[in-house]
Amino acid sequence: MKTLGELNKYFASEKAKNAGEYCDRISDLVNQWSSLMIEEMINDPECKLTKVGKNNIYVLEMFIEMAYSYHASLPGQWSTFVIEDVCTDVIPRKLIAGKETFAQLPRLLKQMFLWGKLRGYFNPATVDEWLQELDNCKMDICDNAANPHHWGMAKSLMSGRFF
Repeated sequence: MKTLGELNKYFASEKAKNAGEYCDRISDLVNQWSSLMIEEMINDPECKLTKVGKNNIYVLEMFIEMAYSYHASLPGQWSTFVIEDVCTDVIPRKLIAGKETFAQLPRLLKQMFLWGKLRGYFNPATVDEWLQELDNCKMDICDNAANPHHWGMAKSLMSGRFF
């Protein structure tokens, strides 16, 4: 098992950036990074994520996984487009959850981004762009999650709203 710092260094390397497509080995590293990052945040008394529930942890894990699965975007290397797409399209289309879960997504991601910025895991200028993008798309997240016409087939079937 690698440390969070080792994984961050790898994800910032040219080797990882040049992979350019989905790979199971890298997906495993992304999932490992996700677990380590969230565990470190939860155990940090200065982090506001110390009191989040399992649903909120799952939403953070889902964002990280979907950014890689749908865009081959590595942790900390996300573009504003990837953040916007995963938050306003992928997660609302796939996740079955209450409105409050979707409303919390921008706040949870902001906390993760700011904490990672303070710990030196994320580039400060990039984090500022990510925060702005979250502000820009927060209404679309809830709107798309509530709109059955935006849902994927599995979510529609599981919700009993298949058209």
